[in-house]
Amino acid sequence: MINSSTVTSGLVSELARAWDGLEVLTAIIKARGNSGDGAPVLHRLLEAACSSAPQLRAAVWSVRGGHLQPVAQIGSAVIDPSIEAMANATLRDGRTRLAGNQAGVGTMPLSRVQGIVTRGDAASGSRAVVALWGPSGSAPFDAHMTRIAEALAIQIALVFEEEDWTHRLLHQERSDADLEAARQVQASLLETSGAGSNRHLSWSSFSRPARVVGGDFHDLAELPRHNVGFVVGDVMGKGLPAALLGAACLNHILRAAARSVASGSDSPSSILTEANRTLSPELVRLETFASVFIARVDVDPLVLRFADAGHGNALVRRRDGSVIRVSGRETLMGVERGPYTLETVPLCPGDQILVFTDGLSDLPRRHRQTLDVAAWFAATPARTPEALMAALAEEIARWCPEGDSPVDDITCVAIGVND
Repeated sequence: MINSSTVTSGLVSELARAWDGLEVLTAIIKARGNSGDGAPVLHRLLEAACSSAPQLRAAVWSVRGGHLQPVAQIGSAVIDPSIEAMANATLRDGRTRLAGNQAGVGTMPLSRVQGIVTRGDAASGSRAVVALWGPSGSAPFDAHMTRIAEALAIQIALVFEEEDWTHRLLHQERSDADLEAARQVQASLLETSGAGSNRHLSWSSFSRPARVVGGDFHDLAELPRHNVGFVVGDVMGKGLPAALLGAACLNHILRAAARSVASGSDSPSSILTEANRTLSPELVRLETFASVFIARVDVDPLVLRFADAGHGNALVRRRDGSVIRVSGRETLMGVERGPYTLETVPLCPGDQILVFTDGLSDLPRRHRQTLDVAAWFAATPARTPEALMAALAEEIARWCPEGDSPVDDITCVAIGVND
């Protein structure tokens, strides 16, 4: 017959031990949340776990690339080899392991130490392996100590998870800062409006990347004797890689222009041929290409001179409203290295030139449509390049409301022949 007093005594003892274990678990959770004392969080967690027995030792490993990396330990400068072997086994299968003098289910018989090794997994995939051990004959490593170790492992895995998130957040903040700096540089160097006029011509430009930065590039400048020169280019791709490549393309073109002027041959075809000669090997190596339209408008005689490297998006609107498309029959930069030919189109007072990248015609692509830029250009009442760019901004806003982005980078340059 079972003695009721023995049962009662056993229950009271079990409840007392459970309460002791609960106090340790509470201390572990509190230690992780209390960051005001300045102590490293892992050290606080280990101290809380070892508070139930002064002879306890503790160690923590993080898991990186499927391997254990020691992170922290307390109570001993050296981790017992048997405990470390158990940690590697626990890493592989996730099972909690006990080590003690008496072998049993899940227990390894050891003569020097007794302890417990367990693994904690966070939802993000962060893992921690935790070991608690003490000298042989110390306090038993029972179910309560198992709960303590498992709770400690989970808390430390959460710490690792927070560290990973913090690292990713800081990395993202740095990336965002770099992208914002790149956007400002591109806006100031590659997307400058360049609006201006002289007695014979007026000009303006517009650029809007599909992302923070884009792969379109252009340059627009007044030349001697009231002439105007410009270039519009579009490299394959979007985002920061395309923006860097676009900047490199424009740099090669401007350097080629300087060399051509120095040699006495400053026609658009010679500039484009020289730029392609130096840039094409790099484009081939990177397995990419660029379309480029380089031109100048001369006022005496009044004519558009251009070279076209596979760009094709150039229109001339006559004073009567009719629109013609002008283009060369040349290949993209980075495809062939032969010379480009010079094309000419006579102009008259009141004519307008519009050169754009594919992003403009692709504006409605999300609706499975394309924009007929020639028809839009003919129907637009704007009679000056600046008014034309304002109308263009309104057209983009119609297809891409505030907060939306075009499907591709958009760049336009407009030149008007004054009446």
